[in-house]
Amino acid sequence: MILPYLEEIGKSQIQSKLQFFIDQYYPGTKVLINILDAMESYTDNKSQTIDHVIEYGHQYLDRFQPVFLKEGKEVVDLLNEDLSKEEISTLEDKIDDFEDSWNGPSLMNYRTMVRELELKAVITQW
Repeated sequence: MILPYLEEIGKSQIQSKLQFFIDQYYPGTKVLINILDAMESYTDNKSQTIDHVIEYGHQYLDRFQPVFLKEGKEVVDLLNEDLSKEEISTLEDKIDDFEDSWNGPSLMNYRTMVRELELKAVITQW
């Protein structure tokens, strides 16, 4: 969302400043995609799905959550330095529109899986 917008408004030079962060960030998105894909197969094999979500969740927490947490600081600070308030507002609107239109995994499968993960976590603790 960010890079195409920067190109659209003629600020593609910021991309080189973002490239280091992108190189660290991108592998983490693959783990998140694996989590979402696993959730989509929940109705077919619940036990295997939960195991995959836990496995990918550990990968995310161990290796990528620190990178994702830096997104707010590094990327937002960089954008605030180089973009006007109007340009930032437009980018925020584009991101909001995308988030509102994204379906993600089906809600019912997600809710059911969350309940079973919570149950498994409680059983594991005992």
